[in-house]
Amino acid sequence: REGDGRAFFDPPVAGIQWERGAVGTARFAGARLADILKRAGVKPTGQYVAMNGADKPLGKMPDFVRNVPIKKALDADTILAY
Repeated sequence: REGDGRAFFDPPVAGIQWERGAVGTARFAGARLADILKRAGVKPTGQYVAMNGADKPLGKMPDFVRNVPIKKALDADTILAY
């Protein structure tokens, strides 16, 4: 469940409850996440990287946090987009 799949998030998040199959055509720029994690000293033996969104949730909703498997985080095609 990567990318879309908001209906499966725990805790739940507001908005359209997408399941699978959403399509996007955006282009992103950014730095390789593997390079950032290496510089931060993250060990490849870890299990997950926790991502906490910088935006603020609506109302009393919890922060948007999602775990990324370390294998995916260290993939050369995974970027920290800006």
